[in-house]
Amino acid sequence: MTNYTPDTIEPGQAWACKFRVRCWLTPELTPANVIEQRLDQQPPDYTVGDWESWGVIMRRDEPNQLLEIEDQQCENVWIVAYSDVWDIDRAELADDNSTHKTT
Repeated sequence: MTNYTPDTIEPGQAWACKFRVRCWLTPELTPANVIEQRLDQQPPDYTVGDWESWGVIMRRDEPNQLLEIEDQQCENVWIVAYSDVWDIDRAELADDNSTHKTT
C-alpha cells in the first residue's frame, strides 16, 4: 500500500482524504451553517469543536501547506492544513461532469 502525502500527490488527478477542522458545531455535532462567524463570537446553542470527515482535494497551496477540500458529508468546502489530513488516496468520481482535480 502506498502512503500518499499532500506533497506526493500528482496534479491533474482526483484525490480524496480524511481531514479534521475546528469549527462551530450544532447541537447534533454537525458543522453549523455560519458564514464569517468568528470563533470568539459564539452563536446560540453552538459549540466549537473538531469536525472529522472525508472529501475530495480541490486545490493544493504548497507554499502555505494548505488544501482546499470539498467535504462529502456536509458539502462544505474547507481550507485544511497538511497536518490535519490523513488517508490520502486516489478518488473515483461517480459524476461524469465532475471537474474535481488537484493542482
